[in-house]
Amino acid sequence: MATYHETTARTILQRSKVTDSWFVSKYGMNLYRGCEHACAYCDGRAEKYRVEGDFGRDIRVKTNAPELLRRELGRVKERGFIFVGGGVCDAYQPAERTHELTRRCLEVIAERGLPVHVLTKSALVERDLDLLARINDDAGAILSCSFSSIDEDVVRVFEPGCAPAAERLRVLALARDRGIPTGAMLLPLIPLVSDSAASVEVLVRSVKEAGVAFALFGGMTLKGGRQQRHFMRVLGKRHPEHLDRYAALYQGHEHGHASGADYHRTDRRCARLLREHRLPPRIPHHLFAGRVRRNVEVAMILSHIHYLLLLQGKQNKGAWCARWCRPAPALTIPSSCRSILQPRPGPLDLEGAGLTFKRYNSGGEAKRPLASRTATKRRTPWRKKASSSATFCGSSSASSASTSSTSARTSWASSTCSRPACSASAGSSTCSSSPSRWRPTTTDSTGTDDAVWSPVRAAFVTRL
Repeated sequence: MATYHETTARTILQRSKVTDSWFVSKYGMNLYRGCEHACAYCDGRAEKYRVEGDFGRDIRVKTNAPELLRRELGRVKERGFIFVGGGVCDAYQPAERTHELTRRCLEVIAERGLPVHVLTKSALVERDLDLLARINDDAGAILSCSFSSIDEDVVRVFEPGCAPAAERLRVLALARDRGIPTGAMLLPLIPLVSDSAASVEVLVRSVKEAGVAFALFGGMTLKGGRQQRHFMRVLGKRHPEHLDRYAALYQGHEHGHASGADYHRTDRRCARLLREHRLPPRIPHHLFAGRVRRNVEVAMILSHIHYLLLLQGKQNKGAWCARWCRPAPALTIPSSCRSILQPRPGPLDLEGAGLTFKRYNSGGEAKRPLASRTATKRRTPWRKKASSSATFCGSSSASSASTSSTSARTSWASSTCSRPACSASAGSSTCSSSPSRWRPTTTDSTGTDDAVWSPVRAAFVTRL
């Protein structure tokens, strides 16, 4: 039986330096500290979060959270998704039935007209579907449920306070019927317990039938100390035969990661199953397009492209898109990239993204190293602002609009470059005003690899 301790907080809104590429969220909040769901693997038990008392029984309720949120949202200058889930609580744990902090905070968010992403393992969120639908119509909303397994025996042992997996799936289906975009977080997949090929396949098939728009996956972290001790006690009661293997998997990594081989095996397995069921492994672009700052939107697209390449085992030289993503709050779109904003064609026209997609579509390596990492530092004459109808190396706002992902794609197609001092003609492979960059040619997207990934890529290559 949980004990509720009412407290008052000094602040409630957490602002991240960069937008999270997993949840596409800029802000977050913990309305409670401690969680009655009492998941055995919960990262919130770790000492670094400084949650006092019994994590699953001593619940601290921040009674002034709605008032704080209203005041702090008034000072927010950058638009972005607010993540309602928290690292040390579930916003819809049983305490919410009594205190209704989450609903009152959602009402404040609705007043401010900001987008929201809710993540939960509780069916109580069904109570607030009307409010989420209203937020979605106005600013955008996403509802996600997390699953470590679809097997109810596993859920009862490792997620004793959570709603049954079938109930979560039912709520996702209800939300979809109301027009609310939904997703599934297949994490953490518990090693040796719920990460087998058969278990993951059943889980992926179930969330697909529930109509989710995306499914993210990930392995389990286990930090040394209170979190690891609690999990090992639970594991020892149910699967004592796995204790030695876990000792080898988790060897005191700073962030609680298992061995790299275990994560790679899980990633390959999940990626294959998501391809088969046509589910994007990241939040599709159309769910956050126009709802975050444009520089953040570009950074998210680049980060997702990078992730897709990694899933295919392709080395992205220098992890270039990660560098674009990290300074996202201060990133200024260079004039050479402004054609992607007006009249909003697809991300293929962004310098660097187009090159990467050529590598992705053709399955080969780029002819020369990507130079996009220095694009923002160049001070050449062609950087001067051009009209929206100008063409660079044959790229115009009209000709650059992407067709569907199942058709052939052409980046910087025809006509003559309009950059000053550039004499490159149509069809040439380089531009004299920027000799270190090469021009992608038409690529056909009908290959075997593309046939598998086209639905996933189409989610990110929709027009902005």
